[in-house]
Amino acid sequence: MTECSQETFAFTAHFSRRVEAGFTAGRISSDGGAILLREADRKIGLLRRLEGCFVDRRHPKRIVHRVREMLA
Repeated sequence: MTECSQETFAFTAHFSRRVEAGFTAGRISSDGGAILLREADRKIGLLRRLEGCFVDRRHPKRIVHRVREMLA
């Protein structure tokens, strides 16, 4: 199991306020990040933006899953 000794991380992305993540709650579910990603997707269209980074060269009639679905 990976041990992380750093208790806080600061994000310097495109935010007007300082965003910091803290890991001082002890043992918690690892699924918490999925909730954060879901909310980011709802607010800024994260998957739509990420999908735009890919060129899908597959034959359209053979596509079962869109790129966005595979990223999710």
